[in-house]
Amino acid sequence: MHRVQVLVASLAFSIGATAVPALADPSAQEILAKVAKKQYLAKTSGLKSISFDIDSPMFAMMGGEMGVHYVWKAPDKEKCTMTGADNPMIPKAMMEKQMGRLGRLCVGQSFAEEYDGFEMTAEKDGDLFKVSGTSTDETKDAKAFVLWVNSDYIPVKQETTARKAQMGQPPTQTMEYKTAATEDGKYYLAEFTQPGGMGGGAKLNWEKVNGILILTSMAMNSPMGEMKMSFINMKVNEPIDDSVFAVQ
Repeated sequence: MHRVQVLVASLAFSIGATAVPALADPSAQEILAKVAKKQYLAKTSGLKSISFDIDSPMFAMMGGEMGVHYVWKAPDKEKCTMTGADNPMIPKAMMEKQMGRLGRLCVGQSFAEEYDGFEMTAEKDGDLFKVSGTSTDETKDAKAFVLWVNSDYIPVKQETTARKAQMGQPPTQTMEYKTAATEDGKYYLAEFTQPGGMGGGAKLNWEKVNGILILTSMAMNSPMGEMKMSFINMKVNEPIDDSVFAVQ
């Protein structure tokens, strides 16, 4: 009987002493996938099409009558068109590209989509996950990024290095994010700040249009003051002919 007890005790000690393998930290791709799952995107929440004009006092400051029109149709048709005088300091093609990014804020774009094809790594940075990526693809606006994500898989900070620095902007820009939550717990961007350098940032205003939560305006601030950018004449889920997207 004593020998049996010794054997049982030895077995129990052996099992207890066996090291339990630690769970591996998630990969960069796994982190971005979890971030995307938590992110609110209008295009996955009922949005099938959208069109609007972008209005801002900034356009008058650039000189002449200007207009910007954005249109998107599921799954991936998109067009941004600028009308009016072309400012030689800010070429039309560059302006349309910049305003197109604002359009994608309304439609929704995950970090996984934005950085698809990047070589990425992930590591812990204190209580945060840190995802770093680089790309040699000349069609990508960014050549490198670093994204910090909290334990709830919500982004809190990002550094982006542009492939080509924009006029008056440093090549690497930092944004710190503040988010809000939808009724079903998805996060969306409510505010961002740009610490250091010239500073600045923006507060984003979201409203329900035809039952879908959509970004409708932004109040941007900088050392030069606050400037509002509004998305007006908005049409949501109305028919859009594919001919609208034809290259001219």
